[in-house]
Amino acid sequence: MSERTGETTGAPSPQPIAGTDRRPNSYWYDERTENGARQVLEAVRRLRRADQAMRHRSERYMRLNATDMEALRLIVARERCGVATTPGDVTAHLDVTSAATTKLLGRLEAAGFVTRSRNPLDGRGQLLQSTEAAHREVRRSLGDMHARMIGLAAALDDDQQRAVIGFLDALVELFDGGKHVDGPNEAVDHDATAR
Repeated sequence: MSERTGETTGAPSPQPIAGTDRRPNSYWYDERTENGARQVLEAVRRLRRADQAMRHRSERYMRLNATDMEALRLIVARERCGVATTPGDVTAHLDVTSAATTKLLGRLEAAGFVTRSRNPLDGRGQLLQSTEAAHREVRRSLGDMHARMIGLAAALDDDQQRAVIGFLDALVELFDGGKHVDGPNEAVDHDATAR
């Protein structure tokens, strides 16, 4: 929570440096950076901060750490795609050890958010399923956030939607080092549990 504003939406935007219109966190911008481009990138930064703050609130509400929450999101997203999830899938997605995955799944199971069952294909492995309690708690923690996000996106006309999608996909590719991949094994719909 910001002492200055009393808001919990992330860190407040820094004030301009005295005698300039530059903000301390815009060190890579200079007078040659086109103002519109700067405003777009600052809006992206605000979005990322707000998204992080929202996720932290949800994690605190559900009493999960970020890794546990990401594992739960993966399981739910794969379920929505009709793809079963194994502990090995969680290990690979989170890039953690199998021992860490075992502990993580124990916490999710103890919290009542995940169940494990024997894999009918080999009789030895496990399949993971999210519980109704997990869905209910996520809905409570996010409220009507997902519906409001859909409303904002739907309010854009076709050209605006294409422009936003193109820009955000280009950022994803840039952030991923040019290795943008999509699919239930790689990309997780972080809002899937709110649906």
